Amino acid sequence: RLRSRGLGDVYKRQVSPRAFVDSHCVIGPGAAVEDGCRLQGCVVWPGVCVPSGTCAERRIFYCSPTDY
Repeated sequence: RLRSRGLGDVYKRQVSPRAFVDSHCVIGPGAAVEDGCRLQGCVVWPGVCVPSGTCAERRIFYCSPTDY
């Protein structure tokens, strides 16, 4: 299951406990980082879901995964 790191329902960020997100990442409100992800220095825009198994460094996630 994903855990919330947000301040309230509107601002929830969902980051899987089985994902690695370093301290240089910015995860937007309503965004989700799924199992097995490894993000370093990334920005995830609000409402975007980073699919499981994604490994990225210094990347901006701003739309659906099919657009990458």
